[in-house]
Amino acid sequence: MTLSPPRTFTFLLSLIFAVVGYLMFQGNISPITLAGYTLTSFWSMTIAYVLLAVGCLLRGI
Repeated sequence: MTLSPPRTFTFLLSLIFAVVGYLMFQGNISPITLAGYTLTSFWSMTIAYVLLAVGCLLRGI
């Protein structure tokens, strides 16, 4: 399996999720609630990691 670098958009989107998760962990912003679901720092960092991993595993994403 050959890994490919993620597109710039995918990298920036995962970076935004990671920064938001870090700021939530530090207590600078509160968890985000949307439609009954709460986005905590753990889930924000998990989404960022999975998004970056998918961007590296699949070509063109």
